[in-house]
Amino acid sequence: MSSNYSVPNPDQRFIDKQMAGVIEAIMTHSYSLANKGFIPSEQQIGAYIASLDEHTVLQKIRKHPGAAATRALLADDAELLRWAKLVGQDKKQS
Repeated sequence: MSSNYSVPNPDQRFIDKQMAGVIEAIMTHSYSLANKGFIPSEQQIGAYIASLDEHTVLQKIRKHPGAAATRALLADDAELLRWAKLVGQDKKQS
């Protein structure tokens, strides 16, 4: 019997969690620089990301030096935006 429900690949879930963390760190750095060193919470970063247009989010991620050492530099726009939307989600679901 086959099921129409697809369970996310555990490797993909791991990658998603890791890359959401990378995006969170990049955007925290950006937010902190723009706000006199203030370090925001994960929820505040999620709200900050949601407040920006897609082009700005992509630009901040791609131009950050930390992106070069991760999958962020090679990822397509849709994947980067998907990871960015995951920032702050773990705490909201708890």
